[in-house]
Amino acid sequence: MKKLIAAMAVGFAFTFAVSAAASVKANVEGIENKVVRVHILADSDSERDQRLKLLVRDGVVEFIGEKLKDCESQNEAKQIISSLLDETEQVSERILRENGSNDSVSCELVSMYFERRDYGIFSLPAGKYDALRVKIGEAKGHNWWCVCFPSLCIAPSVAAESGYFTDEEIAIMQYPEKFKFKLKIYELFLKLEKFFGQ
Repeated sequence: MKKLIAAMAVGFAFTFAVSAAASVKANVEGIENKVVRVHILADSDSERDQRLKLLVRDGVVEFIGEKLKDCESQNEAKQIISSLLDETEQVSERILRENGSNDSVSCELVSMYFERRDYGIFSLPAGKYDALRVKIGEAKGHNWWCVCFPSLCIAPSVAAESGYFTDEEIAIMQYPEKFKFKLKIYELFLKLEKFFGQ
């Protein structure tokens, strides 16, 4: 009898966990399908390379931000970014040369897994996001990332006023602590999917 009760408890806990993950999944995927992130990897962790990474960041943010200011969808932003990869490399390399570095730069538009990231005024849940990735030199140093669309490091209050995100998506970004358990369960399922190669 004890084994039956234990099995039922495990089954109930598993069902509850799946239900919790499913309830937040649609909203997290909604955020993933509306955002394009920017991901800049430094050549190394040396003080010099980290400083160069931040200079490249400033240049890329300004360049891409100007080009995306009138975008109305993620797809439009991705098309523009794709068309600007060579120019983004040139902007980055110019900054490096002006600061005494001969490092190469490669830029690509990728879909990649990101851990949950807090940006001070908002948070993006873990998930698979499209991203402009800028790799400096060996790209083995600490990286920097943020959001380049809808706007760089968007404030949820601004996003809410624009109507671009749903109320539920805004709540997840602005008040992640209210969804902590559901997000943890969802992240666990994401890691399992990633582990099993799906």
